[in-house]
Amino acid sequence: MPQLYRLARKFISLRREQQLRTMLARLIPVRHRSCALNVYHCCVWKTASQWLRNVLSATEVYRYSGLLPYAYEVHEGRDYRALQQRTFDHPFPLNRIITPLYINYESFAGLPKPEKFRAFFVARDPRDVVISHYFSSKFSHNENPGVLEERARVADLPEKEGIIVHMRYMGERGIFDALRSWVENSDRDSRIRVFRFEDLTGEDQSRWVTELMDHCDIRVPQESLKAILARLSFEKLSGGRKQGEENPQHKYRSGKHGSWVKYFDDDIRRVFEEITGDLPQRLGYES
Repeated sequence: MPQLYRLARKFISLRREQQLRTMLARLIPVRHRSCALNVYHCCVWKTASQWLRNVLSATEVYRYSGLLPYAYEVHEGRDYRALQQRTFDHPFPLNRIITPLYINYESFAGLPKPEKFRAFFVARDPRDVVISHYFSSKFSHNENPGVLEERARVADLPEKEGIIVHMRYMGERGIFDALRSWVENSDRDSRIRVFRFEDLTGEDQSRWVTELMDHCDIRVPQESLKAILARLSFEKLSGGRKQGEENPQHKYRSGKHGSWVKYFDDDIRRVFEEITGDLPQRLGYES
């Protein structure tokens, strides 16, 4: 079955793929049903959101949770709102993993949802988010009206100036405030956890992805989980590069945290601190 979906991705849209998964789900025996009626994968952009969507879309995840993936923008239309403007007055379908959901904590708290849910937010060093977002917008992100607008804004600027202009735009889009909102509020509810990009994609990946699955009551056997992670490894997705081998124009640019150091000079650092304040410290990336 996984091979069928991988083949389908080459020829059909994500929406059709998810419709196909729903149709074929009746043929897949569910060996464990999650205690959660919905799981919400919350994030900001450039936190491995599409990679994690693929992990959570694996057939074995459905087999050991009874939850199908649901990429809401694919089904309900692209959401061009800034994160601070994203509110929802209707619930998402039940028995789904809503993945990804770009949202701040306040908007998530107001989202209509069942009592039995699990949610997690993926945080990342905001300086790495800046660099990843800049290169994605300039070179590698699939084109849509929002991306084309971002691309035009920095297309003719030198790299340093482009990073600063783009960083201010990211602030306007609510990305940094969303990161802050989750780390400051997530401990209010045991159904919510914050995970770090660096853990989910690092050397101890298997342990942290297992913790994420456990939090969501998704009981994929370890051997199956290792197979999923191997199939979706950075090396395979990037065309053979190791983590840290950078290609600025590739969707999977580097895969390793800390690359911001290469780009942040005193001017960029000063503007970053002006926009974000003590955000790296609040997120635990600096003492």
